[in-house]
Amino acid sequence: MIEDRAAVESRFRPATEYEAQLFTQLLAVRVTADHLELHVRGVTVEPWGHGRTLLDRGRDGIWRLRTD
Repeated sequence: MIEDRAAVESRFRPATEYEAQLFTQLLAVRVTADHLELHVRGVTVEPWGHGRTLLDRGRDGIWRLRTD
């Protein structure tokens, strides 16, 4: 959890009146992952949504596309 209110607020730019009303209820969570499974149009093999794109972060911190 990011508990510093200024840090949370600096990441959010309300675009509508409704979003502005939600501003006081914001909660920010920092997630660190080493593996992602994504469905990304233009990256994931077509037909889109039937496959997935796999990314793994190596020990060097660099993300790599997994092809298996």
